[in-house]
Amino acid sequence: MAPDDPAGGELADDEVMADVDSFVGETVTVSSEVEETLGTNAFTLSGPQGPLLVTSATGMGDNEIVEPDAPVQVTGTVRENFTVTGFEDEFGVDLDDELFADFEQQTYIVADSISEPPAE
Repeated sequence: MAPDDPAGGELADDEVMADVDSFVGETVTVSSEVEETLGTNAFTLSGPQGPLLVTSATGMGDNEIVEPDAPVQVTGTVRENFTVTGFEDEFGVDLDDELFADFEQQTYIVADSISEPPAE
């Protein structure tokens, strides 16, 4: 479920994706296409402001839906100021620094769940 719109109702995925910085600290659910996979703990979603980093502390494991151009639904907490060392320290994982260089200090989502989007 997307965060509630102050005017009532829920915000659409594109509204969240267009201004993800406004949702720092909130749990959001967004659906988009996977743009790129970044090892076993992260991928990017296609968004109007460019790629949005999605991280998973537990990794994607055998989650076959996380592949480029695949539609996914992500529920997680929006955070600000991504750093490789901060993520590694908090979640006890080892990331490839080069893969994440472009995302340093950017807003990102720490995923609680990753699934196929519901059928329309």
